[in-house]
Amino acid sequence: MSFPLFRLPHLAIIVVFKNLSHEALFILSISTIKAKHSMIRTYLPEQYKTAHFHLCTLIKVITDNDPCHFRIFGLNTESWPKEAIKCSIGKELAAVHQTMGQMDFYWSHADFHLAISSFISQMVISWNCPKVSVTFGGFYDFTHFSILMEELKRNNLEIESIYILKNELYGTKLETFFLECKEITSKLSIDSEIDSFFKTRHSRGFLRVKELEIRNCSWAFIEDFMECRSIKIECVNIEANFGAYINNFIRKWMNDFECKLEIVTITNCPFNFEQITHRLSGKGQSRSVEVGDNSLKIKRKDGKHFLITLIERVLKIELIFF
Repeated sequence: MSFPLFRLPHLAIIVVFKNLSHEALFILSISTIKAKHSMIRTYLPEQYKTAHFHLCTLIKVITDNDPCHFRIFGLNTESWPKEAIKCSIGKELAAVHQTMGQMDFYWSHADFHLAISSFISQMVISWNCPKVSVTFGGFYDFTHFSILMEELKRNNLEIESIYILKNELYGTKLETFFLECKEITSKLSIDSEIDSFFKTRHSRGFLRVKELEIRNCSWAFIEDFMECRSIKIECVNIEANFGAYINNFIRKWMNDFECKLEIVTITNCPFNFEQITHRLSGKGQSRSVEVGDNSLKIKRKDGKHFLITLIERVLKIELIFF
């Protein structure tokens, strides 16, 4: 598809771009692939490359039960232009509502790969280096994730965080998904009400992320996730013997000098401090120091310290490197 503007002399093209409004530039940028690349690489002055859209620091991608609906929310914005811009991408209709800081893409009987490619390109043009957060919900097919990752890599984008909502139909697909998608390295948040995922033992190391969050947790084998840097657990209807399990888990963690885990945070913790720290400062440790009524600092044989605190039902177990 040719575009008459690009038949103009080079200098004339620059003049035309400088006199276009932000809205016109935005619509022009998605009218043809050639226009987009020319604007980004050569013709478009630096101040126009992101136009009004550079304030967005996070993009949240949400799918729902409608197979023809994909929504992108722009969060953490300071201000947005008042007008809503409507445009088309090829044969696919897109309504871009910048006032709300979101993009809604609807397609019918379209190739999923084409749709993904379209809105990723749109994101790259509209926002400056967006951080991508993906939420899985409803009956979303995990196979689409690989297509999403392919397009993100193509545009030099990474996933900032992943949220997996409650869904009884995930089954064994969830662990397979984690094993196959090594790109998941930042933040992962999972609703623990999904089937029996956290009540089932998993091979240690199958999940390696910087930050793991487990919401609505009644039980979790924390030791299966010790390759993560940080674990946060939100207790809801927690099982009575979970307190004893935490105590045993801390013992195992203290004796594992190769473990990468640095901090475990448990919110809404129903157990008292004595249950959690029972006999932790005894035999096998070179020295332990009582810091307060609800805190305990234990020095490990390698010189590192474990600091355990329970304040207002928030339990923290931290590995301190001094």
